[in-house]
Amino acid sequence: MWMAGELNLGQLPELWNRVDRAHQRIGQLAAGGRPSSYVLTTRLVDEAQPAGHRVYIESGRYIEVGYDNLRALRLPTEHHGVTLWAPWSLIRSVFEAGFWAQWVLDPDNGPERRRRGLTTEVVGWREQDKLLQEFTRHDPSSDERRRTGHAEAGRVYRGEAEALGVTLDKLQKPIVTKDLLKLTPVRLLENSGASPDALVGTWRALSGLQHGLGYASLFTSDQGDASPAPGGQNVILTVNDERFQALAAGAAWLTARSNEHLPAAVHSASLTVPQRSYRDPRALAVTYGRSALEHPLGSRHATRHQRHPVDLDTGRHPSEDPTLTALTTAQLRRGGVLRRREAADGALAAEVLG
Repeated sequence: MWMAGELNLGQLPELWNRVDRAHQRIGQLAAGGRPSSYVLTTRLVDEAQPAGHRVYIESGRYIEVGYDNLRALRLPTEHHGVTLWAPWSLIRSVFEAGFWAQWVLDPDNGPERRRRGLTTEVVGWREQDKLLQEFTRHDPSSDERRRTGHAEAGRVYRGEAEALGVTLDKLQKPIVTKDLLKLTPVRLLENSGASPDALVGTWRALSGLQHGLGYASLFTSDQGDASPAPGGQNVILTVNDERFQALAAGAAWLTARSNEHLPAAVHSASLTVPQRSYRDPRALAVTYGRSALEHPLGSRHATRHQRHPVDLDTGRHPSEDPTLTALTTAQLRRGGVLRRREAADGALAAEVLG
């Protein structure tokens, strides 16, 4: 017998509200348009390079997927309680979408971000072809159109892959149980005493629940009265409050991080360029995208210069020294790079090494 029970949500509403605020911020920025044309953002630099637009197409879609499923979860959970099976499919979708969005956005290195954006599209391109084959295999004309479309898209993807220095067959989807632990916010969990392995456990539990596996339901449920049955027993189960909170919180936290990451890439200033020094900021992004912004940290360019912290919103040094309000073209030529790191409180910090 399967039952629904009242549920203590603990801190989940607060975490869900955090996702709301981050997602609203994305909407506000989208409505407000792009930042000043003389502010070089991470997105501007990415999109000036091969496959750069795919970073934001893919991460943006996954952010919307996660948020849509989270909204679908909240209404019945907050007002009607939960049943044993249905909510877990929504939570799994929130988790997976948060993982994919963060995986694409996570690298500090621009070429790696673009490779991941392209990889995500290529994975979809392959799966789309498998889907369409099931509906066109008995219709020669439709199947020919499928083959033509698949080949045309493949040529585009292959060209972008070559520009990134990889072959198309090397672009394979990430393995959640391995790549989840490599994400920057997940690695930083250790600094707060939390266990990143618990997130892998969350994914495994949600996978089992979404597939209707009995062991997963037993893991997340309280057992009540039991009665004998052929080959086993009938048990009354109700969702365990603490397990529900833990799994739902893991999914919400992951999607919150990706929602908070995107606005920084889209609108926070990486470099502010004086209008007098360069007329076309997009051309500047193309020219200096690799040599200036994407120099590998630890290279001679990144280690031989003094570090000047710059405010992300104003481009100004904390001392408000006017000589540091913007980088000149000459400074860019010397190999200045943007260095991003995650602060302990989850906010993005940046330093210009120039």
